[in-house]
Amino acid sequence: MISSIIGVPLGILCGAHSGMARLVEPFVEFFRYLPAPAFGTLAVAVLGIYAGPKIAIIVIGTLFQQILIIANTTRKADFSLVEAALTLGTKNLRLLTKVIIPSVLPDLYRDQRILLGWAWTYLIVAELIGATTGISLFITQQSRYQHYANVYAAIAMIGILGLGTDLVLAALGRKLFPWDRAA
Repeated sequence: MISSIIGVPLGILCGAHSGMARLVEPFVEFFRYLPAPAFGTLAVAVLGIYAGPKIAIIVIGTLFQQILIIANTTRKADFSLVEAALTLGTKNLRLLTKVIIPSVLPDLYRDQRILLGWAWTYLIVAELIGATTGISLFITQQSRYQHYANVYAAIAMIGILGLGTDLVLAALGRKLFPWDRAA
């Protein structure tokens, strides 16, 4: 959620305004190559040992990718709609909120579903950092004692939860965007 609150607006602005893209995207490109788990020790040192470092790892792992994906999706707005709006005198903020965002909203929603899968992955990675509970700790403990059936069951549960969440979001997307053929 934190990643989306920051990444979606910034990605839309980068996709809609080339000046913003030239300003922001080089930094985002640099940071997206830094592995989120590498920040684990620093996150624990700064944020403590509870949920803070785990949330930070998930945000770091998804934010920079999200900005670039959303910017790319926004750039795919139907140019004929934008051109028609400009011809009719639509300017800046109104063009963004009434033309560009509505035209790419189903695609932005699909991007969020994909990024949720990445967040699940980073959740498991983040749980390895000073975890005293959680699915990663369970998997690690079960592996240590060679209870591989439990390891496979836990991995399957992650997949089932992820797939179930995605199926619910896909159905919701079909209800929210009935005009979208790709849904």
